[in-house]
Amino acid sequence: MQKPFHQLGVIVLLNLFWIIFLDTITPAWVLSGFILSLVITVLTNYLFDDPYGDPVNLPFISSWLRYALNLVMGIVVSGVRLIPILIQGTDRPIVFTMKVDHPDPLVHTLVANAITLTPGTITLEASADGELIVLSMVDDGQQGLSFAEDIIHQYVQPFARTIKRGVTRS
Repeated sequence: MQKPFHQLGVIVLLNLFWIIFLDTITPAWVLSGFILSLVITVLTNYLFDDPYGDPVNLPFISSWLRYALNLVMGIVVSGVRLIPILIQGTDRPIVFTMKVDHPDPLVHTLVANAITLTPGTITLEASADGELIVLSMVDDGQQGLSFAEDIIHQYVQPFARTIKRGVTRS
């Protein structure tokens, strides 16, 4: 069991959520939010006993927030790019296979989910070795090669950077 201050990232994140939802920000309310986040951290400490040893700290939280922001931006950009294709009726679906070259199966799952959440694409199958079969509404003219490169750049590379910083599982 870890001490509450070893989960400083969780305490800060809970306090930020508390502050965001306040009508009026006063020192008393911020202090009460800090006390509540400490109590929550103590009561839920068993949830953070990670068998992989990942600390839930500020770098861990910031890497996941970056991933979420990247995902939302990818969804918005794909949605905007897909509108004229749907209106003009020039969609030509293709199925392609790509490989997620990453040691963590969680990253394979996150990439497959990100593809499915992105408008115009869906992951048809994800294997344990990181191979994904993807259906896209739009043919890139390169049998999915440019799509696969974009997916790797958008969703896999951020995790490669976090591994170098020692943040995610390996």
